[in-house]
Amino acid sequence: MKVINRIGLLVLLSGAGAILMYLYGLASLGSSSVKWKSLGAPPSKAMKVVALGFVQTESGDLYQYVRNPVCADNCWIKADNLLPNSQHSLPLDQCGNLPSLEDYIDSKAVCDYYGTGLSLTITAINKDGFVYSGVDKFGGEGDSLIRLVSPYFGAIVGLFVGLIFVLVDVIKSFRKRTKENGAFEKA
Repeated sequence: MKVINRIGLLVLLSGAGAILMYLYGLASLGSSSVKWKSLGAPPSKAMKVVALGFVQTESGDLYQYVRNPVCADNCWIKADNLLPNSQHSLPLDQCGNLPSLEDYIDSKAVCDYYGTGLSLTITAINKDGFVYSGVDKFGGEGDSLIRLVSPYFGAIVGLFVGLIFVLVDVIKSFRKRTKENGAFEKA
């Protein structure tokens, strides 16, 4: 391979790496990666999500999930009324695509501001009456760093892969020349 071809290969692979990593960074920031946590189940079977952290049971009672380090799994207390929803909630489409909720009998989702980004919070009930909470935060402080750094990282990886190809080609060329020169000296 000629020197110009080797340089072209390095530039091509570096550029391809930068573009691919930039697109991968954008896709990973835009995709939903909800982290689910089991909230257990209230004393009677949960049937309907009334609001985030609030469920109505088969008996018609309203229960609220309370975060408490003392209770291991069932942190449900009977609630008399609902807490008012946030006045700053955004339309759900602002938080991207919702994850699949087909395994749940009922759910509620809220899109809210979170620092400089957005937060998608979901409360869902499965068919057995267990309640789950899911959160996905994106568009925050670190996301702009991912967009900035990922093309450079991709260019470096592409350059490294290109250098491996060029090094293998240089070694093959060197061996070929050595073999040819050795064959001429013996004759």
